[in-house]
Amino acid sequence: MKGGVKMNYELVMLRGIPYCKKTAQRLQKQCLSTALRSFSSSQAKGGTLGQMTEVAELARMRDDFLYFLSCVKSALTALPDSFRALLVEIYIKNTSKEHICQTYGVSMSTLYRKLARARQCFKGKLEFLGCDEQWFENTYGDTDWVRKLLDKQHNGSRIAL
Repeated sequence: MKGGVKMNYELVMLRGIPYCKKTAQRLQKQCLSTALRSFSSSQAKGGTLGQMTEVAELARMRDDFLYFLSCVKSALTALPDSFRALLVEIYIKNTSKEHICQTYGVSMSTLYRKLARARQCFKGKLEFLGCDEQWFENTYGDTDWVRKLLDKQHNGSRIAL
């Protein structure tokens, strides 16, 4: 990853789900708003062509986020139920590891072993879909949300957007 930060891209992808959903919805609203503004001559900056170019760029960015979400969903769906449930609880719902250990009566070391296997399996499913670390870096590596997630991961803090 750029800047020398070692990335666990599968973790960043899991942590990025809520942000990507919100961003895709925001971009969709911007697309519609910009398209509607293009019909008002007083609002059109750079004419209709300029407005439509802006709409196309917003739609492309929205589609990038929707593709990201579809890849994560496909990889999660392909996991065994126990792996999927564990990843969702910890990385999407932000349930504490301590709470999971207490709820299921397992030690922290057992939880970490299961979590490592679940993440490895998830990473394998992503790679099968063509979503490896190089793809992720090329597609999303320069975006603010990925940099924010990587900074937090590098500092060892829980990632919340």
